[in-house]
Amino acid sequence: MDVQINELNVALYSTSLTKIQKLSSALRQKGIFAAFYQDAPSLVSHINKNLTHLIVVDRDCLQQVHKLLNAHPRITDGETLVAIYSHDSSLSLPESIWDQAKYRPVSMIQGNASLVSQLSSALHWVNVIAETQIKKNDALTGFRQIKDRFEKHISETEKSNKGYQQLQNVSAIVRNLASESIRDQESYLIALAKMFERWDTVTNYAFYTMNSTNQKLVAFDFTSRKYKMLPLLRLGKTCEDGIENFAQEMAYQVAFDEMGVTTVALRIEGANKNPDIICFISFQSGEFSKINNQYHWNLFEVLLSNVYRKMILQDFDEHVETQFLPVWDFLNFLDEESSDGDEYKFINVDLCRMNHFISKNPSQKFYWKTFFSDFLISLSKSAGDGSKLSTFGTMGILLAIPSAEIEKRVHGIKEVVSKFEYWGYFADSKLVIPHYIYPEASLIPASSAYYIKKLEALSINVTPSLSSHETTIRT
Repeated sequence: MDVQINELNVALYSTSLTKIQKLSSALRQKGIFAAFYQDAPSLVSHINKNLTHLIVVDRDCLQQVHKLLNAHPRITDGETLVAIYSHDSSLSLPESIWDQAKYRPVSMIQGNASLVSQLSSALHWVNVIAETQIKKNDALTGFRQIKDRFEKHISETEKSNKGYQQLQNVSAIVRNLASESIRDQESYLIALAKMFERWDTVTNYAFYTMNSTNQKLVAFDFTSRKYKMLPLLRLGKTCEDGIENFAQEMAYQVAFDEMGVTTVALRIEGANKNPDIICFISFQSGEFSKINNQYHWNLFEVLLSNVYRKMILQDFDEHVETQFLPVWDFLNFLDEESSDGDEYKFINVDLCRMNHFISKNPSQKFYWKTFFSDFLISLSKSAGDGSKLSTFGTMGILLAIPSAEIEKRVHGIKEVVSKFEYWGYFADSKLVIPHYIYPEASLIPASSAYYIKKLEALSINVTPSLSSHETTIRT
């Protein structure tokens, strides 16, 4: 960017209005209207507030402002230059004034010669320096942008590596749980207890579940070295759809009082809108910070919930024609397909918009368990033999369809998603459901890394939009 002469910011300093008038008149011929000052504080204030390219100082007044100029960073850094005006060429500046000076005048302007030509020469030199400074600043800005992008890339890479390691740590723990024989909620909690007993840094753990009337929170009756038996909690009203928020708050307060502040709460969800189980884990105080950094707790909740849902799905297994896979097995399956061939195509059924609609309309009760069972059965029938299915909370359903059958079966899945009677699962069956909240089915690539990004987005309560990798197949 070139700087024009008439764009330069010039200030004059002298106690003589006659000298200021002469200099101002000469500068106006160059298209410059200079500010002028007769006291040092006003001059310094101008420099602080404005990018001043040149200050013309009267030689007779230099002693008054020399110390201020010598200490000002814009002058010592060369951002603002100084010229000295002397009305009498026979007068010279004492050399001692420059002994400790941090700046040098860019020009000596004599009053007995042409002011216009002298100022033109000084302004030309100032202009060259100003353009050089701009180019230097532009180069520095470009360097900083490159540096910022590089540091951002490094930060994102470190964050991604940390997230992947957290996923590995969680998966390793839950994989052992999935290998247990789980038939019902009781056997699930026993398997969970075994897992926590083996976890060295866990000091205590506890479970809360709903009783048969859905009016009390009860601790699972279990005896072991680390298990903490929490007191029964009377809720005062019925929880209609799992452990509702008010009941969760009561459970948190009791658990943290009983088990200490180094306690993590995990909500294990089934087919209800709210969790069926709340699990509390406390750690050694000295290890808590390190442990808290090693595990992706939101994802831990999801994987524990998937094991629990797998048990629920077994209740209607005779209706399901597809093979159910936990999420971490499905992630492995995605990568195997990516590297080994093209035997399967993958479909994600996104329920985010419907979840958002339900959460924004709490007065409209939604029967999650019945919907979940019916919708999965319908999808599995449309997916057909040889297909695989997995769930990610109430937010999404994953399907793997044999590639040879994808064109034929995808139409059936489209029809289920677009024509399913979602309104029938609200307590008010006359409720009008807007079509835009209907689930969307989209093809996704065979990549666990891609799907992990969707998991992370969901784990921080961000609804992921369809990316450029996905092809919408909703009608």
